[in-house]
Amino acid sequence: MFEIRLETKDSSLIDNQLNLQLWDLYSSFHSTSFEDFTERWKSLDRVAIFYHRKQGNIIGFIGIRNRSFVIMNEQQKMERVQTIYFGQVFIQHRFRGKLLVQRTVTSLLFKQKIRRPFSTVYFWTDAISYKPFLIMTNNLAEYYPNPFNKNPAKIDGLIDVIGSTYFSDVYQVDSGTVLKPQYVLNDKSVEITKKDLQNPFISFFVNKNPDHIYGTGLIITCPLSFKNLLHFLSRRITKTLFPKKFYKSQRS
Repeated sequence: MFEIRLETKDSSLIDNQLNLQLWDLYSSFHSTSFEDFTERWKSLDRVAIFYHRKQGNIIGFIGIRNRSFVIMNEQQKMERVQTIYFGQVFIQHRFRGKLLVQRTVTSLLFKQKIRRPFSTVYFWTDAISYKPFLIMTNNLAEYYPNPFNKNPAKIDGLIDVIGSTYFSDVYQVDSGTVLKPQYVLNDKSVEITKKDLQNPFISFFVNKNPDHIYGTGLIITCPLSFKNLLHFLSRRITKTLFPKKFYKSQRS
């Protein structure tokens, strides 16, 4: 992980040269046009770029959007919550599994808590493959949707306001999914096999989002809380000290 350097900047500062570098990585695994890729930066606030320290080249990036929403909480009172969204994400295959997404989320959490220590912050994305969902299930104590618990009303409200705000008429209220105009992934590593379906979390993702094979996204979210942070850290410690116990829990 320490061989990789993280740098964040405003998306408005992405010049033509940098945009071409990012596109060169992204285009090999996504069926979208250069024009759409470039236009997308206008809807994102920042970009996290990962550089290989020794070689100096870009090995991945994440587009970031920060927004606040007003939703109804469990006490039936209006509550403003902060959200962080990841989109236009790509990490080279050989650097996946190095916690780059988790590292970025943790960095954003601390910055958000410094600015607003008592605010509620949620991370969300629309997962068109099972992998973002699996990152949550493998690392966090609280995430939604969850195969073991029904969404609280507050979470359903948050998902609905996200869906209606960003996806309008392609948002499906009943399923919490987003119908995309085309399947943009061109990545064999996200194809789900019969063996994959033995994993209960992948199976749950498929049941919640059966049209993922057509590019439909499932809105997933989790609170960026210290509870989740501590759970994540404990999982990392278990993996380091007791790898057999860790991988057994991953399969169960």
